[in-house]
Amino acid sequence: MFTYSGNPISTARDAVRFEIDDTDADDYSFEDAEIDYALQHFGIAANSTPTDGEAVFPACMHLLRIKERRLSADPTVRIGNLTIDNSAAAKLVQDLIKKLQRRLAARSGLWAGGISRDDKAIAQQDPDRPADSFKVGIHDFPGSQAPEGGANSSDPTRG
Repeated sequence: MFTYSGNPISTARDAVRFEIDDTDADDYSFEDAEIDYALQHFGIAANSTPTDGEAVFPACMHLLRIKERRLSADPTVRIGNLTIDNSAAAKLVQDLIKKLQRRLAARSGLWAGGISRDDKAIAQQDPDRPADSFKVGIHDFPGSQAPEGGANSSDPTRG
């Protein structure tokens, strides 16, 4: 079954259809149930109103990978004089996946802390910040001396 209201902000299912360009009732790739399953897999109700359009991106990428596999499984179809090259369509799907990945990565707000000593000191004073998972000298043996000019976990000048 296929449904699309034409308004991507009405439901998460419509947002997915819009983002993966699956909005033509005469030529659609996924049934509503398949989209609903992908959304549910990522913790989103199909009929929920998306407050953030990009929240559906993981489900979109999941469905696009399925579409890419389907197209790649049968790269060229010939019916009489008609030839359909699915490998070109699969390449377009790959490009769309990459675009969604870039948009999702840009949204993630990655942070590289400790760029400057002041920035590092401020970050370490934040009580809500998780503890460091590694430090200089983490693999040093207790009581061992670092080679001359080498780093040592007990070196007070290292941070």
